[in-house]
Amino acid sequence: MSDGKRCRASLLGRQKVSDFERVCGLWKQEGTQGEYWAGKLLTDLHLQAGDKIYIFTNTRKETPKHPDLNVSIKRKEESYDRETINDEEIPF
Repeated sequence: MSDGKRCRASLLGRQKVSDFERVCGLWKQEGTQGEYWAGKLLTDLHLQAGDKIYIFTNTRKETPKHPDLNVSIKRKEESYDRETINDEEIPF
């Protein structure tokens, strides 16, 4: 491995590469009521108000096993004002 590749790999391990968390893939289906999209969650979801859901077309689909769409979430960034936090609210 060249020094450039080793350096880049170590940087990726320390930096946040993406704000998106992949949730699942969706495949186009035909049902008695028409078309729909279906897929299974990759993990348990614990969504909060303000979290955003994104659906992207899978531009790398090569086989029917690859999803047509990818679903990702972007968590709401929490910002705290030090003056509004009560010391009694801190659990330690």
